[in-house]
Amino acid sequence: MQYEKCDLLMPFIAAGKAVFHVEYGDAALAHTACPDATRVGSTP
Repeated sequence: MQYEKCDLLMPFIAAGKAVFHVEYGDAALAHTACPDATRVGSTP
């Protein structure tokens, strides 16, 4: 999410391929990263 490369990964998600998502930071980051990841089809 930080480097805004999600659009590049969408074809893999659409094809049912695994895309691993890791964000580093403190717990406050979860309030912004988790909703964004869920929006593009990620599961926690």
